[in-house]
Formats: sequence, C-alpha cells, structure tokens
Amino acid sequence: MRTYEPYRVATDLHRPGPPLRVAAENGSAAWLVTRWEDAREALSDPLLSADPSLPGYPAGPGHRGASTGGSMIRLDGAAHRRVRRMFTGEFSVHRVERMRPLIASCVASAVADLRAQGPGADLIPTVALTVPQAVILRLIGVPESEVPATIAAARHLHDRTFPRSSLASAEKAFLARLRALVRRGPADDLTGRLVASGELTEDEAVVNLRLVVAASVQTTSSMIGLAVLSRLTDPSRSVDDLLADWSVVQTGPRRVAVADTSIGGVPVRAGEGVVVSLPAANASRPPGAGHVAFGFGPHQCLGQHLARTELDEVLNGLFPVRPATPDLRTYDASVIYGVESLPVTW
Repeated sequence: MRTYEPYRVATDLHRPGPPLRVAAENGSAAWLVTRWEDAREALSDPLLSADPSLPGYPAGPGHRGASTGGSMIRLDGAAHRRVRRMFTGEFSVHRVERMRPLIASCVASAVADLRAQGPGADLIPTVALTVPQAVILRLIGVPESEVPATIAAARHLHDRTFPRSSLASAEKAFLARLRALVRRGPADDLTGRLVASGELTEDEAVVNLRLVVAASVQTTSSMIGLAVLSRLTDPSRSVDDLLADWSVVQTGPRRVAVADTSIGGVPVRAGEGVVVSLPAANASRPPGAGHVAFGFGPHQCLGQHLARTELDEVLNGLFPVRPATPDLRTYDASVIYGVESLPVTW
C-alpha cells in the first residue's frame, strides 16, 4: 500500500526559522513567518492589517472574480469585530453540534451517491465538495430544493477550470441569489437572523454571506480528500492531527504593517508585508501545543467547529475505499493545497 505523507511546502524558505525577506507574487517585499510562536505573534498583532487595499500588502493568488469589499476577512479592529460578532454565534460549538444530524444526512446522501456510481467514482466532487457545499447552503437558509442549483451557481468560487471570460457574469448571478435570500426577510436560519438583527446593511450581509460560502468549501473539501488518503496508512490520526499534519492553507494569512512593529525580534516597518506559512508554523510547534491550521488571533477561522464536524462525519460515514489509481493529481499553485481528483474503488 502506498504511504501518503503530509504535504510540506517544498522550499527551504518554508523551513522554520526567523522571519525572512521574500518577494510576494505581486512583487512587493514581505517578511515570511515560519515559526509557530512568530505566527501567533504576527496574527494577533493589531499593527498588522488584513486590508489588501493598503500600500505594501503582499497580494497573492486569490479567488478570481471575488467580491470582497466590506468582507470581514479584510477588515481590522472595531470594523472587523462589528461584522464578525453577527456570525460568531452561528458557528459556535453548541450550534454546530445541533446541526450534526443535518451534516450526517448530507454525508449519507453523498456517500450513497458515491457507492451508486460504482468503483472508479471520484470522491472529490461526489463527497469532498458536495458535503461542505450542501451544509453551508442549508445553514444560510437556502431551501433544500434549491441547493443543487445554488451549488451550480457557486461553481466559480472553487473550480480552477472555470472560464475566465464567464467569471464576472457568474459572480453577478451568484450575488443576486444571495441578495434575494437577504431580501426574503427574517427567518430561522443564519441569513434570516442577520436580517432580523438590523445590524448589517444589505450589501454587508451579501458580501459576508459570500465569504462564508466560499471559505467553507475549498478548505474543507481539500482536507476531506487528504484525510481519506492519510487514514489509509494511519487510521489512528484524529481530526485535529490531520488538520495540523496537512495545514492546507499554504501561503497565508497575509498582512501589512500600518506602523512599525516586530515579529520574533525582527523589526517590521510600516508598509512592509507579512506572509505567514501555516504548514511551517505547525511543523515547528512545541509538543502538546495547539495547531494554527485555522489561523490565530482575531481573524481565526470562524467556521473551524463546522469544518471539524464535517470532517469527522465524513471519516465516520464513509465505507472503506482505496485509490483506484496510484497517480493522483494535486493542486498547489494556489493558496490552498489539495487533491484535484480522487477516483476510488472498494
């Protein structure tokens, strides 16, 4: 049986050590942070901004056609807290646990579809993508009957083969769906409670609903594929072990200094960028220390409890499978790492 080892960014730059000067993809100078303690320091520093419109921000590959203006992931300080608190309760441990029957149902449906397709079926679109898509859409209030059409409308958010010429129109159509959901009014779901609170404008609600849909799918689907492979050779690995092992967000989060500060004793000047390598940080964490696969600080992943639960339900609900081919294609040319396709047999 082939052994599937956790991926590590294959460059000397990502070996744990003091912050290093590097060039970001947009050509701007930045500091690459690779040590666990430095990553936590950087991600909790209020002098490092997540706003990509600021001069010096080390922009990298992102979601094509993304409408991120006003998105909480790009806000800092009080502006960030105002928006984030409207979503925090929706992704709490208690609320996610109440959703477990729905998650288990989505997993059972996807697994049944995989089995029905027979040996050679691709686990990635059938299970790894379908489960987090269906769950997050039901969470925000999309009726069950409209989930398949909404999944199709959101394809541009995660499909790297999506035609560039169609990105703008696809994004416009998807945002229109979210706006219609917001305009439906108060209801017993995430969107309905946002509307009932009256705390966010319609535009703020729409762009942040888009964020939670986009952010909930690609990272979790990547982890599902990699976790299934890992469990083939080491079934003892827990969900958090797997999250730390793989650290699928490779070259992010990213920040820019709004005033002089320091990371790991290295001075960072105002206007200089910072790129945190989560795989390297997790590889260097002290024994018994918590991982930073979900980031750290005020922007730590809002949906981490949901992601853990989805991963747990898939690993428990999937019947024994093995790769149908030894040649698996991965993608690593973006911020997130994962398996492009995973045909399985049993």
